Amino acid sequence: MNNSIFSSEQIFCRAYNEGIFNHMKNDGMDLGSFIRVCANAYFDPHVYSNAKNQLRIKFENLVHKYKMAFKNGNGELIQESNEDLLIFLKIVCMGWDKLKSTEKRREEMWNIQFNQIRSFRPRGTAKRQVKGIKTGFDERKFNFNKPFLQNECFWEGNLEGEQISLFYNKYPIVEFHTLLVPDRLKNIPQFIEEKYHRYIWTLTEKLGVNIQGLGFGYNSYGAFASVNHLHFHMFIKKEEFPVMHKDWKHNGGSRNYPSACEVFSSPDESWSYINELHKKNIAYNLLYLPGKICCFPRKKQGTYEHSSWTSGFAWYEMSGSMIVFNSKDYEMLNEKLISNEFAKLSIG
Repeated sequence: MNNSIFSSEQIFCRAYNEGIFNHMKNDGMDLGSFIRVCANAYFDPHVYSNAKNQLRIKFENLVHKYKMAFKNGNGELIQESNEDLLIFLKIVCMGWDKLKSTEKRREEMWNIQFNQIRSFRPRGTAKRQVKGIKTGFDERKFNFNKPFLQNECFWEGNLEGEQISLFYNKYPIVEFHTLLVPDRLKNIPQFIEEKYHRYIWTLTEKLGVNIQGLGFGYNSYGAFASVNHLHFHMFIKKEEFPVMHKDWKHNGGSRNYPSACEVFSSPDESWSYINELHKKNIAYNLLYLPGKICCFPRKKQGTYEHSSWTSGFAWYEMSGSMIVFNSKDYEMLNEKLISNEFAKLSIG
């Protein structure tokens, strides 16, 4: 594909939204595509305003389709994934008109987000304990080569010398949230090598010239990476992440960040640090920004008990933005509870 979509923020964002809207034009829109468009619409007001009427029609058509299938004894012909069916059932039970757009607020230094449709997902990886930060790729498990995922691929081609696939994040948590998969068909597990670290560093700097707010997040295996297939979370976020606030010591301020955070301004220094984490089998999350990277070493998932208000801290939470799963937690979450959660996973 032509990589001109990366030539400006306007072109990229337009292509991103057009890809979502194009799924709406498909009369045979499957359930997975419906939920992806729905999740994006209820996250982004612009998408919602353009898609709300069509989404309601698609919803009513799907309800009728499944009702008739079960009524006629053909329920076994429904081939949708269990997760998609569960989420759709929750929407049906709640009622279409009761769905809420994503809510966001500030709490002292932190961002808090209540993402209702995302909250309908089963919390698959949260309690899974892992011993190391690397495990072999398993084609039998969920990965980006699965045929049913290919219609979620937003763009694919050569970008700055590497073959990449860019997938929509089905449940976005940040603006223009996609998943960048380098050399997809090589089946690389979620363990970053120096080559890909330097590639993402360079890509962040080069694309960031024309696309303001562009960056990447990364979760190591054992730090709430949801897929063991090498991928990076790409986003465009105009507002500064809380971890970049000038008051934190790692940015020259006087306040200690509540968890270990190392900030580097070169790919060489940051790789030396990441490589040491690999040698010591320490899980970590990364935040790539133009000319800067934040490294968050932390305890592995499953080795501590996280609070019920979170499904576990990944790169987004480690950067200071919290996701909750009900209105009560959205209202009650405060700085003390957030700091306590950081303390649980901190390795000093």
